[in-house]
Amino acid sequence: MKRIGSGGWAAATAILARATAAEHDAGGACALAESILDTVPAHSLRETTRRRLHALQADLDAAPGPAARTVADRLHALPAHEPIRRSSPEPNGH
Repeated sequence: MKRIGSGGWAAATAILARATAAEHDAGGACALAESILDTVPAHSLRETTRRRLHALQADLDAAPGPAARTVADRLHALPAHEPIRRSSPEPNGH
């Protein structure tokens, strides 16, 4: 029920990808990870989603293949996460 490309969608899709990998469907898990990386701009990926994707990569290390290598390469190519400096244009005392 999340909008495709939203932070919640990316988080849920990353969890689904890990569940798919746990069911020994590396291809399906990689396809889900690729959909996140194709849809959400790198600077918009939440830190928790990045952690889930890196955990997925660790899950996929047991199932080497070109799709898993592509996901790993794309994750390593992500720019460093920059924390949000201010979540709202409204002043909050800081």
